[in-house]
Amino acid sequence: MNRVEKLSTTLFMNRVEKLNTTLFMNRVEKLNTTLFMNRVEKLSTTLFMNRVEKLSTTLFMNRVVGWELSFTEDLSELRQIYIEIKTRSEKNKYHYKVSNELKYKQS
Repeated sequence: MNRVEKLSTTLFMNRVEKLNTTLFMNRVEKLNTTLFMNRVEKLSTTLFMNRVEKLSTTLFMNRVVGWELSFTEDLSELRQIYIEIKTRSEKNKYHYKVSNELKYKQS
């Protein structure tokens, strides 16, 4: 895709062996992904983008074996990444925010 104003994806699944997502885009205003899953063996997301205004990913999962997010472009134009992983017990929440570097916070 050349330009995307808003890309939103919602998945409701019981069990996923492998979920692989690859995006080739020039400019994205807002990318929002929400996953409701019971168990995921491997979740891999690769983004080939020139400019991203806002990237938001929320994962509601009971068990995650492996999760990977990779970028192949310069992150100098990326203003913020927000990723939240919630378990069923709501005990572990992970918040990732990026402004040109990855910062990790666990609450």
